[in-house]
Amino acid sequence: MRRLLLGTTLLVLVVAPAHAQNSTSPVPDFSGTVFAPGPLDYAKPPFGYKGSRFYTVEFRTTAAAARALVPAPLEAGPDSILQFVFAHHRIVEPADLEYLEAYLAVPVSYRGKPGTYLPVLYLDDAAAVTGGREIWGFNKYPAEFQVREEDDALRVSISRAGTTLIQAEFRLSGDVTPPGPVESYSYNIKHIQSVERGAPPAVRQLTGLPMNFHTTRLRPAAASLTFSGLPPYEPWDRIPILNVVRAWFSEQDFTLGYGEVLESLQPREPGVSADRPAADTVTKILQAYGTAWDNRDAAHFKGVVAPDARYVEAATGNVFVGPEGFARYMAATFAGSKDSQTKNTSTIFDGNTLVTEWVWSGVHTGSWLGETPTGREFSIPGITVVEVKDGMIQRVADYWDLYTWLHQLGYLPTLEEFGQSILADSASSR
Repeated sequence: MRRLLLGTTLLVLVVAPAHAQNSTSPVPDFSGTVFAPGPLDYAKPPFGYKGSRFYTVEFRTTAAAARALVPAPLEAGPDSILQFVFAHHRIVEPADLEYLEAYLAVPVSYRGKPGTYLPVLYLDDAAAVTGGREIWGFNKYPAEFQVREEDDALRVSISRAGTTLIQAEFRLSGDVTPPGPVESYSYNIKHIQSVERGAPPAVRQLTGLPMNFHTTRLRPAAASLTFSGLPPYEPWDRIPILNVVRAWFSEQDFTLGYGEVLESLQPREPGVSADRPAADTVTKILQAYGTAWDNRDAAHFKGVVAPDARYVEAATGNVFVGPEGFARYMAATFAGSKDSQTKNTSTIFDGNTLVTEWVWSGVHTGSWLGETPTGREFSIPGITVVEVKDGMIQRVADYWDLYTWLHQLGYLPTLEEFGQSILADSASSR
């Protein structure tokens, strides 16, 4: 043992003698612990919540404040009504955990789909802050809560750095019949800064989270709400509370599962057009389109095919318009060979355009144009071009050899046979 005296602090360094060190000791495994890269002090979804208690105040603010709270590409709701929510959460799966949370909720929409955006959330539990930020992109911060609850009244105040930001009071009325299950959709901006000076964010995504709430208890309430500011980063006092619209208390069960990445919000590279869709958005659209064909489910077209999109079949000159037209084309494709399959052989993807080579194979077991099935096998190559704009498929064009297909079905001779018959006809006419 060696002793070092530095100032008034005694440091004791224990050094194991050489004979005590064992070179054959097993190497410890730190995977899945806090010593491994990436914080893992939280479980993974889905999280089952049971009996979470929500105190909600719905209030009207100015249109300017509501719009200022909503980042692009989200759009603020039309009536400038926001919600302040204080919640006492209880997670029962995959582990027991209780924590307090308070947040502001803003009605928004994205490409016509309504939902809710939460500009900021305050929590009293570090693990819930970390998991919420890293998985879904919730803008969560730790805060101090003071809660006083007695009889049918509750008073809560939320503070940061010793400054009270939010105060709310609730006086509950009697129970009313709760609604049935309620579906909701939460939008978030997931943002992770880059380690490099002056670099764009390492991650900036618009994420979406579908949720389903089951309300087990509901009580209307009278409420008051006040905001105060903490300059310069938490200016709650810039959100005017014009009037309280309504308030209520509820107990709810719900599951917090995985969501989806809706759009990359990374800054565009120089020379990239502003109307060029994000690669991950286009990929999701094309995946959904491919799934529709793989499952032969034309219902999927309604979410990805524009109302005026055109499906052009160059070999026949047929044109089909909109999701309904695409559905008719799908039905026609499988009418004569219900078990036919398409195998993609190569794909090129550039911005908003996809080009794929494929081989369509099957057996003529049905009817395309009222003809009698021949039972013959066919296998023809082709090319499809898919164009995406404004988050929807706008045009699809198929190119394939009609003559070869008709020959394989037995309706036409080969080109060699056709040429020989012409020569024979010519010779006989002499």
